[in-house]
Amino acid sequence: MPRSYTSVQDFLFFSRTYIMGWTIFNDFTRADVIAHLRKGLEYGGQSVRRSAAVGNSFWALLAMPDGRLAIAHAIIQGGTRKSPGWGYKDLSHRDGNDCPVDYLRFLPDTEDVRELEWREAVREHHRKKAALRKQKKSLEPGMELTLAGKRYQLKESLGTSGWRVLCLDDGQPYRMPVKHVTQALRNMKA
Repeated sequence: MPRSYTSVQDFLFFSRTYIMGWTIFNDFTRADVIAHLRKGLEYGGQSVRRSAAVGNSFWALLAMPDGRLAIAHAIIQGGTRKSPGWGYKDLSHRDGNDCPVDYLRFLPDTEDVRELEWREAVREHHRKKAALRKQKKSLEPGMELTLAGKRYQLKESLGTSGWRVLCLDDGQPYRMPVKHVTQALRNMKA
């Protein structure tokens, strides 16, 4: 419990809100929500074999009492100034493709077409991410990227801060953040 309350019942009553499938804890941090999700999955003889928070997705590989393995998925979200705290929403594992790819090797074989499509979507997601990482590493000064209809020439890598670039359309120097470099690379393939 992040703040001191007189009892667990007070904590649960005063700190938790339910909105359209979301469970929001007013005093929780992201780490608190992840710990809550992990602990909450340990019931009825099932145990968490592995878990990971990937961006705003939480994934867990569960060992069920009958020996089967299953995947649990939730999305986590931080609050705002008006509504502080963090929360989560349980989803089907098929509602996301950023599941850690190594979890798939633990799952039993299946003939369920939707399950097979989901597993392939997860593998494809990770192939694309790996290709994008490789493409980012191959960037060099002098190369050109297009973003929002404007052409930019890469001048100097700023590491995790992006690139110093020159806009070829207006001649102005800019700093292009990593997320914009990523978007420009994705647009090249589209």
